Amino acid sequence: MPEPLTLLDRYLDLFATEDIHGVLALYAPDAEIVSFGSVSRTHDERHAWLTRRRGRTSTFSVVTIDQVRTTNRVVLWEATIEVDEGVAQVAESFVLDDDGRIAIHLAIALRYWGR
Repeated sequence: MPEPLTLLDRYLDLFATEDIHGVLALYAPDAEIVSFGSVSRTHDERHAWLTRRRGRTSTFSVVTIDQVRTTNRVVLWEATIEVDEGVAQVAESFVLDDDGRIAIHLAIALRYWGR
C-alpha cells in the first residue's frame, strides 16, 4: 500500500496536469466521490465529476499544503491553490481501501479569496 502522503502528492500532480485518467487510476473500482452537489459512484460518474471540477479552471497549482492528517486509511488535507479566479482553499478527505486506493473521496470545502 502506498504511503498516504505519496497518494496525495500524486493526486495533486495528476490533477494539475489535467490527467483525469491518471487521477481515476488512484480510485478503487467501487469508489465514491461525495460532495454537496452530488455522489459519484460509477467510473463514468467519477470521470464526469473530476472533468467538471478540473474544467472549471485553466490554472491549477498548489501554493501550499496547509494541513495534513493521516492514518493508514485516511488522508485529511487542506491546501491553498491558485486557480483562474484567484487564490482558493480546499479541504478534502480520502478514505483508502486495503490496496491504498481511494475508496471514498469527501470533497468538503472550497473558498475563493480572489486576486
